[in-house]
Amino acid sequence: MKGSNYIYACFLDKDDPEKKYRYAYAMEWLEKGEKTQVRLAITYATTQEYRKKNPKIKKIFVNGKELKLNPGKWTGFEGDSIFIGGEKSSESWLSEFNTYKNLFLKKPDGAAANYYATYIYNLCKKAKPLDDAEKKMVAKEIKKLKAKTEDEFIQDLFEMSIERLKK
Repeated sequence: MKGSNYIYACFLDKDDPEKKYRYAYAMEWLEKGEKTQVRLAITYATTQEYRKKNPKIKKIFVNGKELKLNPGKWTGFEGDSIFIGGEKSSESWLSEFNTYKNLFLKKPDGAAANYYATYIYNLCKKAKPLDDAEKKMVAKEIKKLKAKTEDEFIQDLFEMSIERLKK
């Protein structure tokens, strides 16, 4: 819901002695006049700590060679994105950037804005897969993001992101 507010919280399952599972509750709401539209999501899943300690993928082979996995450094894979021991494709990089750009635009001065801006900055530090035209396009989008926030730190992060794209 565009322009909505949201809050979420996670709680360990009190009946799980191993502390592997947690409940997550998320609520999103949008007030329009005298009406309020609300979405509620409740999930039950393993904790992030458990997933880090117990990755689902134990071995990966690329062209017959086994990649060495370090489970402490990653928590899993997205559907078509296996990047261990290699670079992201420009398509995957741009898709990830666009996802965080849209998350930032949802609440440019919200609590999570700093996280999204920092994530974008870290992406820009690893922009090797992009060609010059793609870097130029991304820099143009980052300028738009910078204009959407009043937070000086985030504005500086975006400026540094643009500088990183020039390297």
